[in-house]
Amino acid sequence: MCRRHLHGPQGILQVIETLDRELRGTSIQLHLFGLKGIGAAELRQHSRVATVDSQAYGTKARVEAREAGISKTNRFLAQIMTEWYLKQIEALQAPAGENRHPPALLDLRMPAPLSPFEARLHCAREQMRELLEAGEIDWQQRHDESVLAFTCDDGEAETASIPKLALAA
Repeated sequence: MCRRHLHGPQGILQVIETLDRELRGTSIQLHLFGLKGIGAAELRQHSRVATVDSQAYGTKARVEAREAGISKTNRFLAQIMTEWYLKQIEALQAPAGENRHPPALLDLRMPAPLSPFEARLHCAREQMRELLEAGEIDWQQRHDESVLAFTCDDGEAETASIPKLALAA
């Protein structure tokens, strides 16, 4: 979690929403390693999140010690950790909307079921993403027309079931 932004398609909120949807019907809870303070404040009431941790205080102590030309002693680290902890408590106790981030964009409603064609498009996008990550295709090859061609390429799609789409470049 530590390198993820809060919002966006790969952000912390989206990851938790996806996990929550995939784990529905179970009592599985999550431990979020390296969660940023703003993420902890945003997810403080989420029923799926059991525990979180962060090494932000350690990173801050290392940087401050180096800049000050001193050793990162246990005493110095404890001072930084205490300051960090008190800041986190303050953020967690603040009423919603008073934190330093925009309101949640997390929509936990179940998505509408996909039509068979939409499901094939989703699958094609995911397969192309995997090919892109594996270096088998270039990012320039991943556009609407190529996704549509990939969707219909395996011969399983009935041409009668494929709607006519206007593609914009």
